[in-house]
Amino acid sequence: MGNVPATETFDGTYPFKANFTNAPGFRMHYVDEGEGEPIFLVHGFPTWSYLYRNYIPPLSRKYRVIAPDHMGYGKSDSPRGRDYTFDGHSRNFDKFILDLDLKDITLVLHDIGGPIGAGFAFRHPDRIKRLVIQNTVMLGIDLEFENSLLAGPENAAPYLMWIAEKHAQGVFQTMYDNMDTTLGGLFVKLPLLAKTPWTPLMDKAYTAPFKEKEHRAAVEEQARQVYIPLIEGKGVPYVEQPSPEVIEKLRAKPKFMVCGMKDLAVMPQVTIRIFKHQFPGAPVVELPQSAHFVPEDAHEAIVGMIDLFMQMT
Repeated sequence: MGNVPATETFDGTYPFKANFTNAPGFRMHYVDEGEGEPIFLVHGFPTWSYLYRNYIPPLSRKYRVIAPDHMGYGKSDSPRGRDYTFDGHSRNFDKFILDLDLKDITLVLHDIGGPIGAGFAFRHPDRIKRLVIQNTVMLGIDLEFENSLLAGPENAAPYLMWIAEKHAQGVFQTMYDNMDTTLGGLFVKLPLLAKTPWTPLMDKAYTAPFKEKEHRAAVEEQARQVYIPLIEGKGVPYVEQPSPEVIEKLRAKPKFMVCGMKDLAVMPQVTIRIFKHQFPGAPVVELPQSAHFVPEDAHEAIVGMIDLFMQMT
């Protein structure tokens, strides 16, 4: 069974038909609305496709919008004994996207959706038409450089400093093991939102996937594989590195970055610097009043950007 009931709409704020596929070897949930060129919305941690609820209706009027839930998130299953690393999630996408035979994809990435989506793009660059990067990075293009910034002093983000403090106190893993009660605090106290208030309904929707401990494998692995190595200065493991030929293919594709400048999870100057290093000359849109979760803080502006971007490219 999935973490969230298939019919749950959270008071009508998530009114989309639930679709499921077993192509990745487990029951993966995804939204599939509209017709036309495919836009593939990739969520991060600790969210799910609910993050894109305000993108889907306007974009699906002109395009086919697909928003999956990673294994262990949202309405997807949380099987034990599976690979919850970036590489594991990314290879689930291989099976899912190839099963749908999607081509000319506009790949929209956020948070850990960056390295997860990057893995698919590295293996299947000819299926990608455009890239939209939101407060994340496509890890692996120059991994030594990327990790030197992400695990270095320039990325002394309050969120990572908070993690380091809790890790030193020996309570970090316990907090992630209880995401059903601690998640709201992450959003509110840090804060990870700048313009959008954290409402009881949002709390219900975002904590719903983690109500049962058996459904917390993904967040438990996230803590172990990403945050602890970062605060220990080791960089992010489990990242695929593409060939020079693939890098050049991706550099030739239309792309832009949108970055909430009040991000306290990953410092904006770090993600922007990495993006400019990876894709010289590609545009960056800075949102001075938005934080890490730009799909919440700035969905109207970003939907407009994506629509215009697709019309122009």
